[in-house]
Formats: sequence, C-alpha cells, structure tokens
Amino acid sequence: MKKEYQDLFVEMALSAATLAERVMDYDKKKNDDKGYKVAESMRDDYLELHDRLKEIGIPSYNDYTKLLAAAYIITNNLQDQVTMYQKAINGYKTDTIPKLSRIIDETKDKPEEFEKLVHQLFD
Repeated sequence: MKKEYQDLFVEMALSAATLAERVMDYDKKKNDDKGYKVAESMRDDYLELHDRLKEIGIPSYNDYTKLLAAAYIITNNLQDQVTMYQKAINGYKTDTIPKLSRIIDETKDKPEEFEKLVHQLFD
C-alpha cells in the first residue's frame, strides 16, 4: 500500500474520532445519555483504529469497513460545512455588502444622512 494511503487512513480515523467527540459534546448539552455513549464508543473505536494504523499501517478487512464509514461521515460533515459557508457567502453578497456599499456611496458627501441610512438599513 502506498504511504499516502496509509497516511490518509490514519488521518481519516482521527477525523472520525474528532467528529464523534463533537457529537458527544452535543449529546451532553442535550442530556442525551444514550447518544453520548454511542458517540463515545465510536470515538474510542476510531482512536484505537488510528493508533493501530499508525503503528502497523496495514488495515484489516474490518478496518476497511470502519474506514468506509469514516469516509461517509467525513464527506457528510464536509458537505455540511460547504453548505454553511455557501449560505454565509450568499448572505454577504446579497445583503451585507450591498448595504455597506450603499452607506459608503450615498453618504460620502452627506454626513447628515449617514445615521438615517444606517438605521434604515440595519434596524
């Protein structure tokens, strides 16, 4: 197996463990003990896989099933982040930037209009 795949699989296991920890934090805040325990078990499982892959580097069949699940988890998480960033970008482009530009453009030589326009656009 190429070293880059060995390194990738080690990082995938660590990423899955980290994502499971985020779920643990979420479940703890929601007082979801059952969800917390499932996420904790998943975290521990992926940390063990991470350590083992780092040490021996050759995944077993069962490891590949865990890595496949990790790939789905990571991909879904990345897709959620892309969606979140796209919403933020759209918000800046369609709302915030036009309003800030309008304030700058329309009140440049009219300081008396500045506060009025700010309140009109942001209140």
